[in-house]
Amino acid sequence: MPESDGRFERTGLDRRDRLADYVRACGFDAHAYLQQNADLRAALSDAPAALNHFLEFGCNEDRTVQCGRLPDGLEALSALEIPDRQYGNTLFRSICIAQLNNPGTAERLWQGIGRPTLDAIRRRGGMPYFVIGDSHANHYFRLDRIGEKWLTPLVLVCHGATALDLANANAPISFRQNILRWSAREAPDADIPIFLKFGGLDAEFRWFLRCLKNNVQHFSMDEFEHHARHSVVRYGCFLADLTKTIATARLRVCSVFPSVLPDARWAEGFVRAHRVSPERDRLLLRQLQTLEVPQLQIRTDMRALYNSYLRTMCEESGFIFVDDFTPLLGAGGVLDPRYLGQNGGDDHHVDHDATKSAIMEILRAHLP
Repeated sequence: MPESDGRFERTGLDRRDRLADYVRACGFDAHAYLQQNADLRAALSDAPAALNHFLEFGCNEDRTVQCGRLPDGLEALSALEIPDRQYGNTLFRSICIAQLNNPGTAERLWQGIGRPTLDAIRRRGGMPYFVIGDSHANHYFRLDRIGEKWLTPLVLVCHGATALDLANANAPISFRQNILRWSAREAPDADIPIFLKFGGLDAEFRWFLRCLKNNVQHFSMDEFEHHARHSVVRYGCFLADLTKTIATARLRVCSVFPSVLPDARWAEGFVRAHRVSPERDRLLLRQLQTLEVPQLQIRTDMRALYNSYLRTMCEESGFIFVDDFTPLLGAGGVLDPRYLGQNGGDDHHVDHDATKSAIMEILRAHLP
């Protein structure tokens, strides 16, 4: 373990326990700190020693840290006068990132974290941005830096949500109402960007579910085109409602990612994404055997068509359109294999780690 370099003394605080109290209020878990950093377990004897190590060294070493849910204690920590501002920013960032990684933060974000917290993050060098969308929205959760700023992704996931459902106030799970309630609470006067990532299900899975429901066995691009237009029009209606509380300039409407599942695994991937019970899964798999599912190139073309309507809708309505489809295509006009990652196409999501460079380029282009 490194020797003290006087970092704590340079903060200018007269009492170490005062700073420790502020960090504890953020939910810092000293026992987890020892368990998750194997090299410290033999050197540090107890929880106070672990917290002292974090304050003096760990916050500047990108150590694995476990804290409470965002924004527990963050505002008070930010307001604490620490003369060594670089140290104060580093400590704040380490705590904030730990809270972002807390699974409980996802639910807390829907309640709204408030303008004071957002302002505190920005004062301490953070670059907050919201992402709202289906499970593909998680690809925008990036804890990197852009210049001197550190990204603070605030991701609100609507699992299984479709663009069509956003315009349906009577949907069984009203993601629409959840988002509109959130928008009314979460600093509508702020200027923090909001990325919206919906439509991926509409552009493929939702369409084939509709075919199964209506006993339509043969694929028709013309019929899909009608479905895609309708979905985007309904999505636009929802966005118009959202702009009653959120300024249009804050919204970044993302395209849908390219199709991922290879032809030979498409049916299994479809069933996996809609898993209910073994009996239901077997029934769904039998039904899919009667359905004409086009090859990967055509399914990619379906998504490209959907994106073209999204882009047009954004241009006509004044929304910023984010193309995260084209950067992921390979030379063959389908998803570049490198973005499959280790799952190799077993999942209908592109790989989070493999897409890091592409998503970071998009964030650099669309964050202020």
